[in-house]
Amino acid sequence: MNFFTGTRLVEQFRTCKQRLLPEGTLRRRAYDWCRTRLRASPRKAEMVAEQNNASQNSGAQPVRFENGLPLPPDDLCMRVGGTKSDEFVSQGRFLQACLIRSLSGDFSWSGKRVFDFGCGVGRVLRHFAPQAAEAEFWASDIHEPSISWVAQNMGRSFRVFLNDTQPKLPFPSNYFDLVYSVSVFTHIGRGWDRWLEEIKRILTPQGQFLCTFHSRVAYEWIMHKRFDERSIGMEVHFKNRPWDLGGPQVFHSEWWVLENWGNILPVKAIIREGLVNWQSIAVMQKAASSRADQVRFLQPFPYSRANPDFSGNLDYDPLVPRSWLDEHGLLCEEEAEVRGWFSSAAGPVEDLLFSVDGSVVEPRVLEKNLGVFEQTARINFSFKAVLDLSASSEGAHRGKVTATDKPGNKHSIEFTIFRISNFRRQIKDVLLLAGK
Repeated sequence: MNFFTGTRLVEQFRTCKQRLLPEGTLRRRAYDWCRTRLRASPRKAEMVAEQNNASQNSGAQPVRFENGLPLPPDDLCMRVGGTKSDEFVSQGRFLQACLIRSLSGDFSWSGKRVFDFGCGVGRVLRHFAPQAAEAEFWASDIHEPSISWVAQNMGRSFRVFLNDTQPKLPFPSNYFDLVYSVSVFTHIGRGWDRWLEEIKRILTPQGQFLCTFHSRVAYEWIMHKRFDERSIGMEVHFKNRPWDLGGPQVFHSEWWVLENWGNILPVKAIIREGLVNWQSIAVMQKAASSRADQVRFLQPFPYSRANPDFSGNLDYDPLVPRSWLDEHGLLCEEEAEVRGWFSSAAGPVEDLLFSVDGSVVEPRVLEKNLGVFEQTARINFSFKAVLDLSASSEGAHRGKVTATDKPGNKHSIEFTIFRISNFRRQIKDVLLLAGK
C-alpha cells in the first residue's frame, strides 16, 4: 500500500523528508534457529561490481548504495511502499523515526533483542543498522524474493528468515525486548489473534510490541467516505485478494483495538496517525496494565478529515521530541506560534477561528497571506498566529483551527499543543548537548 495516497499526504511527506535528509528457500526449523544467521557472501563486493558491469552492458538497473547498504530493485521497493530510489530511502527513514519516538525517552538499545515482523525488503530495517551494532536484530517476511534480497545484501547486520502464513515463529518464549510491525496487521483479516498470541509468547515480561493499524485518516482517503469510530470496529475489505497484490485491507477503531488486541497484549498508548500521519501505532507491553482508563492517546501530527476540496496543514516538526510518550505535538512555552495553510476549491478563505481545550482563543498576533498553491492552482491561504498559553498548565492541550471560505464552507485542523516550562526547556537543551 502506498502510504502517500493523495496530495495532502505527499505534501506532508515532502516536508518531513526535507527535514530528515542532510531464489532459494530461507525457512529454518525451530531447533536450529539460534545457529542460523544469513550473511552476505564473502564475494559480495566482487559480485556487486560484476552486477554493475553487467547492468551497464545490458541496460538493467545498476546497484546503488546508501549508508553502505545497496538499494533494492525498484520492483521490490514499489511493492511495499509505492516508492523507489531516494524516496524509498527517505520514506523508510521517516517511518523509523516515528517508531523510535513511540518508545520511552530512556529506552536503550544496548544488549536488546529486536524483531521486525514483516520487514518486506528492509525499508525500515536498513535504518536500524547503527542500533544493530549494539543489539541483536531479527527480521522476517512471507515474501521470498524480498527476504532473499535482504539476506544477501543486509545479512551482515541482521538475521533474517522467511516466515509462514501460519502463526509459528522459530524462537523460544520470552526472547525479544522489542517487536515492531509496520503495515502487517493492516492486512490480516483472519487469524490476527493467533499471531498476537505468538508475538506475546516471544516477548520478555517487560517486552514491547509496536503495531500499526489503519484508522480514520487511512480509511477516509482509501475508502472515500467518513470514518465512524463507533461503528467500524474491525472492517475488512478485499478479503480474497492474493498476498502478492497486498492481501486484504483492514481498518480498526481505537475501541476495538483496546478491547480485542488489549485482551491479549495490554495497550499502553495509542499514537493517533503516529506513522507518518497515515497509520496509528498501538504501543503494547506484556506486563502493562490492561485497564482502559490508563491508556494514553497521543496525537503528534495535525489531523483533519479527508476533503480534497478543502484541505490544510500546520507547519511544525512532529519529530522534534525524542519520545512522544514524554511530549508530542507543537512544543511551546508561554506562547504557541501556529503556522499553516488552507486551500479551498470554492473560493478564498475569509475567516479563522482558534480554540484551546474547547475554548475560543483570540490570537495575540495574526498574519495572513494570499497566494496560489502551485500543485492545485487554487487560492491558498497561509497564516501565522501567536496564542497566549501563559494561563495554561504544563503538558498536552487540544488545539484547533477552523477556516471558513467565502461560500461558508468550513474545514478544521486538530493538533496537540504541548506546553513546557522555560526551565524544563533549558534542562533538555543541556542534556542534548551532553549527548544524553
